[in-house]
Amino acid sequence: MSGDLLRQAEAFERLERLEETDESHDLELLPDGRIRAERARVLDLLKDRLRSAEVLPTGPGWAVVRSKIPSATRELLGPAREVIAAGLLAPDAWSVVDLVAFLASGSQTGMLALDRDEERISIFFHQGEVVWGTSTLPAHRFGPFLLGRGRITRDQLRAALGDGPARLGRACVERGYLAPDELEPLMRAFVLERFDAVIQAERGLWSFSRLAEEALAESPFRLPTQAILVDGLRRMDETQVYRQRVRDVDTMVKRRPRWSSDLLGETRADLGSHSPDLPEAAETVLRALVGAASIRELMRRTGWSEFEVTRTVYHLLRADLVELVARPRTESRSSLPTPSEPREIVSIYGLALAEIMDEIQRTSRAGELLEAVNDFLEREGGAYRELLSELRLDPSGRIDAESLLVRYEMSGATPEQLIDALGELLFFALMRASEILGRRRGDDLARRVRLIHGMLRGGGAAP
Repeated sequence: MSGDLLRQAEAFERLERLEETDESHDLELLPDGRIRAERARVLDLLKDRLRSAEVLPTGPGWAVVRSKIPSATRELLGPAREVIAAGLLAPDAWSVVDLVAFLASGSQTGMLALDRDEERISIFFHQGEVVWGTSTLPAHRFGPFLLGRGRITRDQLRAALGDGPARLGRACVERGYLAPDELEPLMRAFVLERFDAVIQAERGLWSFSRLAEEALAESPFRLPTQAILVDGLRRMDETQVYRQRVRDVDTMVKRRPRWSSDLLGETRADLGSHSPDLPEAAETVLRALVGAASIRELMRRTGWSEFEVTRTVYHLLRADLVELVARPRTESRSSLPTPSEPREIVSIYGLALAEIMDEIQRTSRAGELLEAVNDFLEREGGAYRELLSELRLDPSGRIDAESLLVRYEMSGATPEQLIDALGELLFFALMRASEILGRRRGDDLARRVRLIHGMLRGGGAAP
């Protein structure tokens, strides 16, 4: 291993150990009011800071206790780490996007940690730039990431972990599992996945800890936070559209019959003439799609991210080149909307579309959105052609419900297919509306639309 690669591997190991060596500061409040902590260090901090304190009012799930006396034992935390800010992440609280932008603009150095459910995701900043990311869930660590991208096998992962989790990257290179020049791009892609998970979070607890400059200064790479934030937000908006057809990484697809041969007979140019909107990546996915495969399996075969595979499969579905494969009946569909009567489905989606147009009417660009949505409907050439191609949105956001219901009955579609078709229309309209409104107003509109869309789950019908 060359000197440069060795330094990169060593820096990688130091970053991994920053998270692994962090000690828990958990404590327990006993029924009689006493506090119990496993570590003496925690008790020392509490003795100094809580002899006289007040509890600040907060939301459920967390608490803030403010000491009323000066701290005499700040050195117990050590110079390398100290939490200087923390808060609640919720729709009515400070946006995590604003928080990340603030850390970048202030050239902050430290760790932003987001706790949600059983996972803690940590993003490390050095002078405002992202230099690393980790997760406490074993499935979201660097090893499973390499496995999921098809870069190493399970046996290779097991062997490399024998050198210790923090030395995984170096072990993979030394054993010949990865080429030396592959390590850094894979590390970057891994960090971007963790970064996207943070900015996509809607609930949880966040904290920002200062870290010593020297702990992060020798990171093997730096990602410009503002640039990757913009890209991450774009991926979020696009994913809302893709998820209407490609639900998750377990979604199964296969080629249409004319593409069933293992060797494709058409070139990329031929694919482009078949459907001008197809991305260049379409040929790669089609070649990888031998038989039926899940999004997860296509990620392994191509080495691409979930977003890249999902986007490509979505466009292939719209071009009618691939089709969805039904999941086994034993799989739970609890994550999908509960099918309702067709008239209820159309009514609920109509309410959501009207909410979008009502918000856009307050701007000078309502005509722009209306034109884009109707163009989307006119050009619909995929699986929902029969349902959507002659549908039009009027300036108030209304759709011709009766005409749509007639087409629904004639097509023989199922309630789930009706939900998918209208969902694709809704989230296209929402994505374009968010571009017009800007991030803050767009996020607020998206929350209102999700509340209406949630009526499908709750079984409530629109009035």
